[in-house]
Amino acid sequence: SEAADVTITLAEGSTNVLADGGTSEQDAVITSATTLTFDGTGELEVHANNNEGIESEVHIAIESGTIRIWAVEDGLNANDDGVSRIDISGGHLFIQTEIGDGIDSNGTITITGGTVISLAALVDCNSGLDADGAITIDGGTVIATGGPMMGSVATDSAEESSVVNFATTQGAGTLIVVQDESGNEVLTFAPANDFQQLLFSSTELEHGVEYTVFVGGHADGDPVDGLYPAPASDPGTQAADVTTDTATSGRGGFPGRGPAGAPGGPGMGVPGMPGGTGTPGRPGDGD
Repeated sequence: SEAADVTITLAEGSTNVLADGGTSEQDAVITSATTLTFDGTGELEVHANNNEGIESEVHIAIESGTIRIWAVEDGLNANDDGVSRIDISGGHLFIQTEIGDGIDSNGTITITGGTVISLAALVDCNSGLDADGAITIDGGTVIATGGPMMGSVATDSAEESSVVNFATTQGAGTLIVVQDESGNEVLTFAPANDFQQLLFSSTELEHGVEYTVFVGGHADGDPVDGLYPAPASDPGTQAADVTTDTATSGRGGFPGRGPAGAPGGPGMGVPGMPGGTGTPGRPGDGD
């Protein structure tokens, strides 16, 4: 039957698992020709062994719930050129892909709340956030990794954000620690994919404050989707001291400098940091 839109409610206390069998004529495990909205307080796991995780030909809205997507291609995709919106206002969203973007909109991406962790594949310059239109972050916690082509965050976003550009590939599991001027950690995170770029946005980031970035350390405890709840026991090697400055680089970029004071690019410059090597993947055929 046809519907104007579809809402998937995750029932309280439920854990729901959806997967394809590795071959499918559908573009995604969950696919819709109309708007998809997710709400409720339960959990949803999506295992896309063939194509994409969740796809809509129009819009996708995530209001609440815990959603984890493991996909070969794009994790979350809305593909109507210049029209589609992906709106995230709450909940916990984790995405990990093999050869695709984490969140891909042929229109806009707007995040106003919740926790979003989006790990793209380090293949064909895929990124955690990819939109043909504006990427706006007005709230929540956003962590996105991938290749050096992350979408730029709109300058009129209400929340500060940062982009860390690494000159070499950082291996999966490499710990990233960001500390404020008092040594308090605002991020302790280890991505599950290889990466060259990190985008981080949080209410804890303040405008005009100097932050220090460390890599390669060690953290204790059990992370949730790579995010550690407690400070690192060893933050690792200091990579850069950077200051948020939206007037210089726009929200979405720290004007970076490397450890020796060399100029950085439009983001946190971390030239010459050691890293692992990316794993090649097959070309994608998604939108």
